[in-house]
Amino acid sequence: MVDRTRLPRPGLDGAGVFAQFIEDWLECHESLLDAAGSLRLDGSESVALEALLATRAVLQLSVSWRLWEEWTGSSAAAVDRRLAVHLGEERLAWFRFAVWG
Repeated sequence: MVDRTRLPRPGLDGAGVFAQFIEDWLECHESLLDAAGSLRLDGSESVALEALLATRAVLQLSVSWRLWEEWTGSSAAAVDRRLAVHLGEERLAWFRFAVWG
């Protein structure tokens, strides 16, 4: 279980703090992300994918991500460059593909 009361690691910028939030989310819900990515790759189970993306956990992350993008005032590409430093480019690309296609 994720300790939602912990403080961000010292010395992190805003992207690092948000990346830590994503990592915490992944501790509990990475299987949802992998399932969404697999369903997207398969392409034949759109109803299942829509249902998975509508779960509370995925919606919470999706909305948080969009709010963070808005708060930074940056484009998705600029946000990705900042987050990739903390999450890695491949992991970030898989994340975006799984959640938004």
